Amino acid sequence: MADATSALAITAPDDHVRRLRLVTADGTVRDVDAETDPELFWAVRGGRGAFGVVTEIELVPVTRFYGGGLFFPADTASTVLPAWRDFADTLPEDASTSVALLALPIDEALPEPLQGRDVVHLRFAYLGPARTGEALIAPTRALATPLLDLVTERPYTEIDVVHMDPAGPLPVHERGCALTDLPAPALAAFLDLTGPDSTSPLLLVEVRALGGAIARRPEDHPLHRVAAPPSPPSWQVYPRTRTRARRNGRLPWSRCSTRGSPPAPLTLLGEGTFRTLWSSEGWARLTA
Repeated sequence: MADATSALAITAPDDHVRRLRLVTADGTVRDVDAETDPELFWAVRGGRGAFGVVTEIELVPVTRFYGGGLFFPADTASTVLPAWRDFADTLPEDASTSVALLALPIDEALPEPLQGRDVVHLRFAYLGPARTGEALIAPTRALATPLLDLVTERPYTEIDVVHMDPAGPLPVHERGCALTDLPAPALAAFLDLTGPDSTSPLLLVEVRALGGAIARRPEDHPLHRVAAPPSPPSWQVYPRTRTRARRNGRLPWSRCSTRGSPPAPLTLLGEGTFRTLWSSEGWARLTA
């Protein structure tokens, strides 16, 4: 039996949704799935509030996963990031990964090896067997000696361990940018602006790999809330800071939003920015 979860907007992985109930703009309560209303079902998964208020979601049950995070010293970033990019390209669809450069405070809430450190945080989650997940992550484990290795078999209730975001609110400003590619010049610019030898004020800069099922053509997969391009490789960058970040729109491999930052409601992205993220066929379907 799949779990039913109430929410004001979809926050679960879009391809794990079996059925949802929402109230559309005309006040109608609709039960939507792939059979009853395939077009609305396709659009609302990832559209957040743009298509209605979601009040109930039926999900594919997930009880466990293999994953967590590897924390490396900041001076390994020039080695870890290129290797992580290649690692991300090899993952199956039931695995996901991201990497972040963190400037961590001296805080007793953090594990002792991380307090006051600049680190590279490599995140990994895999729904398949633990033995296969261990084999997938093994090459990245061997890149350098981790300050902390939290990758292991876990119940799904521990999914927050993957990113280790603070439990409470923080005074931050966050922006995001979708990338069409992550070539060596992009990684070099990334490290130059935000790496351990920079003077960047950023507390966190994150790159997410958006391959796997997300990278299928729009005709074959639901809208995704990060508005991923329709073909791999695709990536997403999140800088988070208490001050204004450097402008990233000048980068030739970026497709950046000027009004909102993915993941944002589709209504905030603006037609010009959002349209560039999709094929002509996908855009025609979205606007039909």
